[in-house]
Amino acid sequence: MSGAATSPLTIVSITPLMDDGPALRVVGTRIRVIPDMLPANAEVGWFEYLMGFPPTESFAVGAVTPEGFVVRATNGDDDMSVEVQIGYEVVAAGVSNRTGVEVAYEYDGVRKRVVIPSLLTVCAPATAACTAQTPS
Repeated sequence: MSGAATSPLTIVSITPLMDDGPALRVVGTRIRVIPDMLPANAEVGWFEYLMGFPPTESFAVGAVTPEGFVVRATNGDDDMSVEVQIGYEVVAAGVSNRTGVEVAYEYDGVRKRVVIPSLLTVCAPATAACTAQTPS
């Protein structure tokens, strides 16, 4: 989020950009505003890996379904950020790659889209030889 946002924005969708690899299935997506939606006594948000989805660890809870969620205007608050949580399930042997995350949103009545580059490669089983896909 830009600190210059003077109006709220509404999340339309969050979509992990996956290849056709067989190993992963997207379980779901969640979103939370940091620091607004951090649990009581939590000092920071952000994490890379937790078991289960949605997460149940005390520092990771509080996220909601993204579709239709309204993110407040930042009005110069550069400490505010939006955390996207994505759950995956390993469903088969093989390699799956995520190259980014697409966020569609509406701001001031205009629908916009941003792709956040974010490479994730999962090889199953864990003993399989694996080469990460290079983002194009």
